Amino acid sequence: MISYALENLKEEELETIVIHEIGHIKRSHVQKILLGWIICMFYYMAFVFGLDSLVSLLILNKAFFSIIRFLILLLGAIQFIFLISYISRGVEIEADLFVLKNGVNREIYENALKSIYALNYIKDDVSNSLEKIQSHPSLKNRIKILFEAEKKEKDFFLPLKKVYVALAVASILFTSAYFVFNTILPNSNFGVWVKNIEKVRIERCSPALEENAVKKEEVNLPAEIYVTDKEEIKKIIMSISRTKKNPVLPIHFWSMIIK
Repeated sequence: MISYALENLKEEELETIVIHEIGHIKRSHVQKILLGWIICMFYYMAFVFGLDSLVSLLILNKAFFSIIRFLILLLGAIQFIFLISYISRGVEIEADLFVLKNGVNREIYENALKSIYALNYIKDDVSNSLEKIQSHPSLKNRIKILFEAEKKEKDFFLPLKKVYVALAVASILFTSAYFVFNTILPNSNFGVWVKNIEKVRIERCSPALEENAVKKEEVNLPAEIYVTDKEEIKKIIMSISRTKKNPVLPIHFWSMIIK
């Protein structure tokens, strides 16, 4: 309980605020929010990696792939923010209704909420889009829900269990997509490709000597390797595929001729 609330609220209003906080404890809201964070984090990672693995198979253009990957990350982050905000706003409404269920006069509690919002310089009403990313509902919506609950016009129900189950199922689906598109399908394609490859010739190259560096010439060393083992060829093809989006050119590299 903040000091200026103690100084500015009436005793009966302070009692309603305390009951609201007790409601958070009685309804296990800390545990529910913590569980929500964990599930949302798993969902975010599964969503990003699942879609990324699918896109990596369909899009070969590096620049376009980078744009799509950024959009996937952005969309995942937006979903994460909206989900966490939804859970937080929901438990606040549950605590508000806990106050009414314990016989507190609605108008006294509404006056307490108005004083709290005013003391914290929070607007009474905000747009729906802005409210969806806030941790607390707007004062206008809280008063509306309290009024409807008292008049029995509408019951508020926070379907956290359904939301968590839906997120868990979605996480499993996206995780499955990741393994399918990142492991199973590529390996099956590699098997087909390897059958049609007889051998791989690898030639080691080195940057030009210092005096020829300006000309950007290269010196081909005589060292070379012929790979005919199917498993080794498969590993080479897989390595090329995994690095095609972010190629790295080391000081000493290998040029490959695949026949």
